[in-house]
Amino acid sequence: MNGWRTRSFLPVRPVGAFALITLGLVGVGAKVVATQELGAEGREKRAPIRLSALDYAEPPLYELVDRDGVEIARSVRGQALEASPFHLWLVHTPERILGGLRAVLGDEAPDELERRLLGTDEDGWCTVAEWRLTPDEARDVVAWVESGGPSNQPGVGPLPGVDLAPIVPEGDDESTRAAASGPMFRLRWRPAELLAEATRQRLDPNLLDDKHVSASAWTRALSEDLYDLLGGARERHLAELANAGSPPPEDFEEVPPPSGLGKLLEGVIEAPPSWRVSAAVPGWQLATSKREWVMSGLVPARHAKICALLPVELVDGVRAFLAEEHVGGYQIWLRPTSERTYPAGRFAVLGRIGWQEDDPKQRHGLWGVERAAEVALARIGDGVDRPGGRDRFERDVLVRARADGQEYYRDHGTGGAPPRVVTTLDTRLQTRVARVLEDIEREHGTSLGMAIVVDLDTRDVLALDWRDPYEFGLFMPVQHQYTPGSTFKIVTMGLALDLGRVTPDQVFDVGYGRFNVPGTSRWVGEAEGFATGRITAAECLARSSNAGMIQIGLGVTPEEWRERTRELGYGVPIATDLLGPNMANPAGIIGERAASKYDKPWARHRSHASVCFGDSMSLNFLQHTTALCALVHDGELRPLRFVEAACTDAGIYELPPSEGPRVVRPSTCRTLVEMMRLGAEAGTGKTLERPDELVLATKTGTYEKLAGDVDHHLLGRDLAAARRAGEEWDGGDAHRRLRGQWGERGKAHTSSIVVVGWLEGTDHRVLVHVLADDPQGSEHFGSRVTGSGAVELVASALGIDEASHRLEVLAIDGAPRVVGVDVPELGDLPERPWEADFDASEYDELEYDAAPYVHDEEAR
Repeated sequence: MNGWRTRSFLPVRPVGAFALITLGLVGVGAKVVATQELGAEGREKRAPIRLSALDYAEPPLYELVDRDGVEIARSVRGQALEASPFHLWLVHTPERILGGLRAVLGDEAPDELERRLLGTDEDGWCTVAEWRLTPDEARDVVAWVESGGPSNQPGVGPLPGVDLAPIVPEGDDESTRAAASGPMFRLRWRPAELLAEATRQRLDPNLLDDKHVSASAWTRALSEDLYDLLGGARERHLAELANAGSPPPEDFEEVPPPSGLGKLLEGVIEAPPSWRVSAAVPGWQLATSKREWVMSGLVPARHAKICALLPVELVDGVRAFLAEEHVGGYQIWLRPTSERTYPAGRFAVLGRIGWQEDDPKQRHGLWGVERAAEVALARIGDGVDRPGGRDRFERDVLVRARADGQEYYRDHGTGGAPPRVVTTLDTRLQTRVARVLEDIEREHGTSLGMAIVVDLDTRDVLALDWRDPYEFGLFMPVQHQYTPGSTFKIVTMGLALDLGRVTPDQVFDVGYGRFNVPGTSRWVGEAEGFATGRITAAECLARSSNAGMIQIGLGVTPEEWRERTRELGYGVPIATDLLGPNMANPAGIIGERAASKYDKPWARHRSHASVCFGDSMSLNFLQHTTALCALVHDGELRPLRFVEAACTDAGIYELPPSEGPRVVRPSTCRTLVEMMRLGAEAGTGKTLERPDELVLATKTGTYEKLAGDVDHHLLGRDLAAARRAGEEWDGGDAHRRLRGQWGERGKAHTSSIVVVGWLEGTDHRVLVHVLADDPQGSEHFGSRVTGSGAVELVASALGIDEASHRLEVLAIDGAPRVVGVDVPELGDLPERPWEADFDASEYDELEYDAAPYVHDEEAR
């Protein structure tokens, strides 16, 4: 085995040719018998591999544009360039293929082209994991390498590009090393060196000039030698599988018992080498050629992606190169594909496209605005193009067309642009929201940030985005449940006003920082900057007084709470086209659930008092925003809109305006907004900078998490650890393990703000809602974490981008202290029904952002 061998790399050896002529008939007969003995099962195993998984899948055939016509999503057809490294390097030379691909692809060539096609590490080596060699086998391989490998020329020197690496046993203690059966080795090789033209020409200068044939002959020569050298490793591997009861590998299959002519010839003629029965495992035999078996170990990869989407102008050059190098269609191929591109940016609200189980050939919008757009097109198709019978917008005849310099495919032979879905989004504002959330995350270290901008007149969503640094993989505005805190006080005040249980100028005694819930032993705490003494209901909302809101909310009965909050959309799944049919749509709950049938979840000391200031509940971001829009505008609970129109061949179809039932009186809404204006001017939002011409109405929220809540930083790190360990992560189990733990800070908060804004002298209003979970910086109040970003978004939505800002701060003596421009005296503020009870002297420079959390005295 270690000596020199005389070998020709010609496809047919002379001696073998005479043997074939002499024993032709017998060989043919044996081949027929062997084929017959395989049976139907064996023939199925030899059937060509069908690349059905690589078949073309249709992209979504529509474009998305924003409300001003700016393109935000489109489908581009093209060709993906893919390869089978195993089949490719059986007959081709790496330097020619890699060099040629880089030349024709230019800038489109991936940086890791060699690693993708050769499976090498950073140093260009491949380590064969399947073959474990004993020291004796390793010495034989070394001797073979030193002698030049399969070379038929003396004195050529060692075979380059082949090496052996010792297998290091797991663990490094003496007992581990003693338990090892002995040193074992793995083969390492450098494809770019071993398969190079220079290597084979140096070792055998008589190779044919045809590069394709000489490369094939070289891999055949290498494989036949290695097959013999690896006999022991091969037999051990098969024996291990047989002893473990495992099926044979793909390269081997069971030997059928001989029958017919096979029995007569058994022992008379020797089976071909490629069908020789394994000595260690008599029931198995090699099902491939020696070269295929060796190369499947050296290059196991059967698929590699070179380019995900090849530009149209490069396709002809790639085809010409493949033809010039005689590359087969099973070695490198072009596959029809498409790409969904997002010219304006990859906003989270757009969602994802993908395959549905019932339609593997067509990609659909799975969630987000992509899904909402497809649902809208389906409804248009059902109602306009063909009434009923279609669950999506069908494309019947596809032809290539050019529109705006981009290649598209279109139906009905029109050659026009694809259907265009007009969304309610504003790309400029969407980009601003993304920047605001990034600033909040960077400055405050949040575990989650969400922001939405809504046109209150139409309920059109102008922008929606979120930041999920731990990649929980949810559609956060709907699927993330949280406790809102003080922003829910808008709901409390709205219900009490609408039911006639309170008036804006009604006075309440809120105590001095601690309030006893009437009829119970429970004491409620206040946050920094709390109001004291006797204040009006308007001031209770503006200054976020827990004590005041409890007294107001207790005037609404539990039955009224349950009924009216459900009318506002709380406690029921939100109606939305943004989620796919299999995506969770949690309903949330207002008030605590009963632990048993004997419990009263709406007891006065717990749920009834807690919901008044936004505790003892769960809801989602869009659910809360939808209800707030109704309460601060016209009293109608209208769904938020994300799609407003679609342009098809048949015309432009505007979707119907958002409609919904009236849940509170318009007068209630007007009073609520005036109370929130007081909050922006003299309450928890008074420190917010704002442009001169911008009018604000605000409500901040700062919820301190309780024992049943979870810090999402800890939850996210737990998820990351499971991913690193390759373990399945159970979110429910993690929540149970981590609830009530706050890490080094000792506390966790949810900070938020709701801002209604309009330009002075106009009535066009927008609502901005911003939420930041678990801020880890020095601030946690809603106004300080989310306030400035929210005001920026309101100003941007109303067309104010670079205006001067001002900061209103009321001094302790009641005299306004001005930063920037003059602030009108309190008497110049718009008339309010509670103005007579308004006393500026009660306000100081502290941040009036009362945290809506409650501690039982025992918990303190």
